[in-house]
Amino acid sequence: DRRSKLEALTRLIDVNDFRYGIIFCSTKIMVDELDEHLHARGYAVDRLHGDISQAQRNRVMEKFRRRGFEFLIATDVAARGLDVDELEVVFNYDLPNDAEDYTHRIGRTGRAGKSGQAFTFVSGRELYKLQGMVRYAKLNIRRERIPSLDEVEEARTNVFFEKIRSTLDAREFKPHDRMIDRLLDQGYASTDICSALIHLLQQGSSGAAKPTAASPAPAAKPSSGAPDWAERKTSPQRGDSEPASDDDTSAAPRSAKKSKYERPARTGEAGMVTLFFNVGRKQLVTPADIVGKVAGVTRLPASVVGAIDLRQRHSLVDVVAEHAPLVMQKLGGIRIKGEVLDVKIATAEE
Repeated sequence: DRRSKLEALTRLIDVNDFRYGIIFCSTKIMVDELDEHLHARGYAVDRLHGDISQAQRNRVMEKFRRRGFEFLIATDVAARGLDVDELEVVFNYDLPNDAEDYTHRIGRTGRAGKSGQAFTFVSGRELYKLQGMVRYAKLNIRRERIPSLDEVEEARTNVFFEKIRSTLDAREFKPHDRMIDRLLDQGYASTDICSALIHLLQQGSSGAAKPTAASPAPAAKPSSGAPDWAERKTSPQRGDSEPASDDDTSAAPRSAKKSKYERPARTGEAGMVTLFFNVGRKQLVTPADIVGKVAGVTRLPASVVGAIDLRQRHSLVDVVAEHAPLVMQKLGGIRIKGEVLDVKIATAEE
């Protein structure tokens, strides 16, 4: 489903530390929704589709060429005419309508002798459609799993380590010897001081939620991504990866006799809890509104919020499990877009 795709997308971006790419969606609505979700998670993105004026389209395309943001979310029609030679990655968030569009999409990466990767998310019958496109494009593709939360966290740690090391090597920092000496004089070990500072820095960083325990890649989800790229027979630097496809058939049947208080809790991502918010599209609420309210009221980093599923009259919000009680306590009774919030554990039927 859409929530699984979003999680797969952000994990692949974080594990590979991608900084420049295009994400293709099949509809204008999906482009807008994904733009909201990724903005809420702290990614530098912009969008292109048929409802955007030509003047705005030109501004977005020029900014993207200058790397003014990291990821362009677009439909096939809107992305025509955009030539960029140094794309790191292309994501087929949705499959295109025909094989030619598929070929044009993945051909945007790996140009001018540069390496590039392409990922495609499919589930169910879409797998057969993808196989036909692959035969048309004469590609070899690989199906692999979604990176686990532990792998995402390890990748983030490595990126952070390199930033610290490069800063030290370049001496691009202001000395704070006096403060450090005060802490040393009070008996704190230098390693503990560094660990505390890194902890504070990571708390303030944006991105997807950090795991509270080791957790595997999502199971029983319909979409997945691949960390390797396919190799075009005529050009080994272009390609596409096919994700694993898992159909969720484990959902228990509903029982009309159970009261709402007896319904089992809705299961979210491993290490996450899904909360029910009594506001949705009808109240003109966006994912950014929800993330901002959670972070602002609880004083927790925005990264505690995971996938957000906006419905007409309510929303389902994944949060890190250990912070769920605080989120429910702090947000219950406050107002968002004029509506008094009711926040609770989501049930399996919501």
